[in-house]
Amino acid sequence: MNSYARLSLDASSRRQTSPGDEHYYYSAFREFVERSSNRKGLNGYGQRVTFHTRQDLEEYWSEHGISDELGKRINYRDVSALKGYESIFSILVYIGKPEYIGDFIKYGLKDNILPLGDHNNRLKSSPPVDRMYEDFRKYQWQFCPWFFSKDDLLSRRTFDPRLILPIKPKETLKKSATSDCITDIYKVEFYEGCADLSPNASTLDTVVFKEFNVQDNQMHRDAWDREVKAFNMIGSHQNIVKYLGSFEFEESNRCVVILEYANGGSLSDLFSRQRLPGNIQEVILFWDALMQLLDGAGRLHHVRRIEEGRPVGFAHRDIKPANILVFYDDPKSFSGNFKLKLTDFDTSTDPEPVSPTKDGAQNDDGNKPYRAPEASRIHRTEYDDWRDVNHTCDVWSLGCVFSNALVWLGNGMRGIADYENARRTELASKPHFAGSGYETCHHDGQELLKCAFEAHENAVRSLKMFDNFSIRIRDIIEDEMLRVSQSRLGARVVLNRYLENTEACRNYHFAMGPASPSAPLKMKFPASPTSRVSSMNATHPTSPISPASIAFTTPTELPTRGRSSSSRTFRDVSSSRRTSQRTPSFERGPLSTDTDLGAINPPSTARQSSRNTSSQSQDSDTVPVPGNSSSNEIYPHVTVADVNKHRRNQHKQEQIAGFKTFAKDVGKRRFLFIIDDSKSMRQYAPEVRETAEALLWLVKDQDFELRFTSEPGESHKPLRIVPQALNKFTKARGVKTKGLVDLISKKFDESNRPKASCNMEICLDGIFTDDQIIRKGRRVCVIIFTDGVWQRQAKSPGGNVENSIVNIVKKMNDHRMARTDVSIQFLRFGDDGLGIKRLKFLDDKARIHNGDGERLDIVDHKSYKENVWSILVGAVNEASDNSEDNPSVPVEGSKKDHE
Repeated sequence: MNSYARLSLDASSRRQTSPGDEHYYYSAFREFVERSSNRKGLNGYGQRVTFHTRQDLEEYWSEHGISDELGKRINYRDVSALKGYESIFSILVYIGKPEYIGDFIKYGLKDNILPLGDHNNRLKSSPPVDRMYEDFRKYQWQFCPWFFSKDDLLSRRTFDPRLILPIKPKETLKKSATSDCITDIYKVEFYEGCADLSPNASTLDTVVFKEFNVQDNQMHRDAWDREVKAFNMIGSHQNIVKYLGSFEFEESNRCVVILEYANGGSLSDLFSRQRLPGNIQEVILFWDALMQLLDGAGRLHHVRRIEEGRPVGFAHRDIKPANILVFYDDPKSFSGNFKLKLTDFDTSTDPEPVSPTKDGAQNDDGNKPYRAPEASRIHRTEYDDWRDVNHTCDVWSLGCVFSNALVWLGNGMRGIADYENARRTELASKPHFAGSGYETCHHDGQELLKCAFEAHENAVRSLKMFDNFSIRIRDIIEDEMLRVSQSRLGARVVLNRYLENTEACRNYHFAMGPASPSAPLKMKFPASPTSRVSSMNATHPTSPISPASIAFTTPTELPTRGRSSSSRTFRDVSSSRRTSQRTPSFERGPLSTDTDLGAINPPSTARQSSRNTSSQSQDSDTVPVPGNSSSNEIYPHVTVADVNKHRRNQHKQEQIAGFKTFAKDVGKRRFLFIIDDSKSMRQYAPEVRETAEALLWLVKDQDFELRFTSEPGESHKPLRIVPQALNKFTKARGVKTKGLVDLISKKFDESNRPKASCNMEICLDGIFTDDQIIRKGRRVCVIIFTDGVWQRQAKSPGGNVENSIVNIVKKMNDHRMARTDVSIQFLRFGDDGLGIKRLKFLDDKARIHNGDGERLDIVDHKSYKENVWSILVGAVNEASDNSEDNPSVPVEGSKKDHE
């Protein structure tokens, strides 16, 4: 009787068997096999076939046991003796050869060896054994479906096409075509108990199969190989989709990569759903998630493996919204575990050692609308060229993604469609773009398109009222990412800049608004700007990351907060291409353009050493703070962020570098803080709060008050605590500034903020009618928080405020006060051209004289990002007053300024 006949017992033969007959157990088990399972998996031929898991078989034998007759034949009566051999025993019963179970047990061949291959007979060969083996291999497949386990990562595994994958019918997610391969992407759900991929996978029973249709095409197979190689080199990273394995079936045209499933689809899908952030915290978390993609790109550009002392890296080359996956806990919220991950590495470059001076040759792969200018082949004569392109081409692509995200936040999908049409229209004037595939790219072959600046400006003006955060991203996109390759920054440097430039706004909103389940990214700079970080510990926002935790694997990629040797700044990038009426955002320091990796030069050792020496000579017991000091500064360079970090660490004032010198220079003074709380200043609310918090704390032992331009007659003073019993061991008083800081927040709140613009002339005149401010024997420092854009229609170069200053000087003359008795510091927020021009005029050019006809300089102008000591001292010290303002900010007004 052949094997088929043995397995095809008819119904009459089954009815003739009895429980005492061993054939009863054969037929009963076969009936169980044929009728019990309604689960069908998928084999390599694309067929849906029934299968039985080991758990099914364990339950069957546990319930039915082994009969005496069957036990005599196999020499085992207790089913527990078959533990670990249930699948093998089931196959042997199914083919009518249960007696061979002893041989498998003898040689320790358990279920985990299944399926048996065609040439791995591990039993002693003989004709009967060989025949058993032949039947065993033929009928084993339904009893040994592949179990997907985290402990057995598939990597380029080749399967027999008869192997059954225990998956439910696949759901097609997309069919994507690139120049190099054709792939189908499926959502795949395992049957219960057929996979154990946690914690590697984001879901327990659902993954993604990315199937490459190779069809004997070596280029298509190379694409699969590139993707597998990329994932194996990357390892695990929070912003790169998790790789769960790869396999192919023999005699099949399909090669598969297994990836974690993104329950939110792609970023492109997110845009289409039109689910916009509902509050400022969600806006920040949305941008945090996007910006963390830069850390993912940084991992690609500098993977861990080292060759010849240099890190190895590669470029993605196909970053676009469709290749960014979305993960969330709540589809209606950007809080919780909302995060984004890069995927699709089949067009990545080959890994090679990273060089700060040499680009790598790359062909024309990836998505054309998001491709960097240096990687684009627009002219037909360039189609077969290989270009020297470095890894920052991915930074350009991410910049394009962020550009579209900004437009989406402002104007939704309609805005994205209009943006694409605007690019198409602008490039239509360039004939060589026609038919090239670059008709909607973001550049003209060299630079960012003019319509991109216009789209960003339009988006910024359309942002929701509560969103004063996204405007900051516009500058990062234009000035740091969408630049020519020679001056484009590296991915992790851009991430550092983002964290640094948005820290105050982030802290403000998460301190004032409702708590979010997901914490924002936080700042934590290294003690020295040139210190090198040895490892990368970037984590998801639920475990906040910082620039200090991001590895820079080449010295040329280290960021610095000081001025680089290059004269190129944020503001001179494509300045002629910007729209003339750009909505003001916030200031930044200059950039370097020295290396192809987008690196920033570290500050010189000499400068750093000089700064530290100077600090120590002035304040020997101070706590050092990060920052740089230019040669004309008389104080150590300390920023608002440095002060607030120092204060939150519960250090004392006198421990800050420069405090003792400052206290000695100003002596006993009254400080008057005037805050412009008009409509134009609302976007700087976080910076105003952080700056006021730092400055008020530094002068808390002086006499000071706070006023607002909306209510100049109202004076607000701090809470002073006087101990009931004073002695030489107790302080005379304690000063609490928190109430004033909270008042600032309240003033800038949407419901309380006045809608009218500020009339600074009337405001100052009203404040200084108080005879207690300017009087003999009292020295005063006035610090005015403003953007300088009061009364745009005013024709005088100082916006009429020079008249108010003249009145103050007259009072000084009447009381025979010295020049240093009164100092007026205009503390600038933002970079509005008209505001800068006015404040510089008041500082340097206003004709203000004393009673003897001599020019009296009591006015200074500083950015809130400058040295806090220079801000507080102001015109009291000529060296501080004459120190140059940040040259990266334009001094000429825009067209709007002159209208």
